[in-house]
Amino acid sequence: MKALNIGSNQALWHLSCLEKFQFIRSIRINNHRMFFKFDSNPELDELYYYLKKDIVQNIISFMKKENKVLKITEIATGLKKNHSTIKKYINILVNLKLIKIEKIKNRIAYKLEKDKYSKIKKLI
Repeated sequence: MKALNIGSNQALWHLSCLEKFQFIRSIRINNHRMFFKFDSNPELDELYYYLKKDIVQNIISFMKKENKVLKITEIATGLKKNHSTIKKYINILVNLKLIKIEKIKNRIAYKLEKDKYSKIKKLI
């Protein structure tokens, strides 16, 4: 809004007009209202939202680099981030089916679905 030199209410009004005339569409993800091109694929909205987050990109890059099944503590230690933060985003990635859960010696570990991630990255 600073770049456009307008206030937040004015920006929201303009966005609502664009939405009303079907130039854009919006969805709500975790207390955030996200706007997308009207003709974009709604099935990819959540993927797009999360894959643009730095922490998610860091997790995915770390898992690609390690190229093995990892526990949350290993990821958290490797990225020097809080365990609960990593767990939150790992669970999101599991729900988005970008990470697969595997059990090793009665412990939960995670593996990146590289093929699926590559396909989705091309779509977005």
